[in-house]
Amino acid sequence: MDAVRVEGLSLEEGLARLGRALLDLLLTPRSVALFRIAISATGRFPRLGAVWFASGPATSQAIFARFIAARLGEMPSRDGQPADAAVLARLFHDMTVQELLHRALFEPAAGPAARDEAARTAAAAVAALVAIGVGEG
Repeated sequence: MDAVRVEGLSLEEGLARLGRALLDLLLTPRSVALFRIAISATGRFPRLGAVWFASGPATSQAIFARFIAARLGEMPSRDGQPADAAVLARLFHDMTVQELLHRALFEPAAGPAARDEAARTAAAAVAALVAIGVGEG
């Protein structure tokens, strides 16, 4: 995710690119299999779950938050209040990831269709953030 180039992109363009990159990474058969292993082993090995979360969701959310914070600093707030980039990053992450990852996890045959839907899902998550008053819209 750190390698995704977003310099010079608007909030909307950058988030769409980052969201698609995350989905491209998460929806591979290997990533889905590793996710299943991590989930199944975390009950017996709680530290594994903590390490997985820190190196997975927390890392991608931090990347989103840095990008959002940088872009929000470049534009006026719509309501006079500063937006919380970390909260927006978590919302964007979850809107982007949850449906498609769950489908890939629990309906293995849906994996290819979920990967095909990744760009539309990332774009819809960006549109949702814009609709609640984040960004230039």
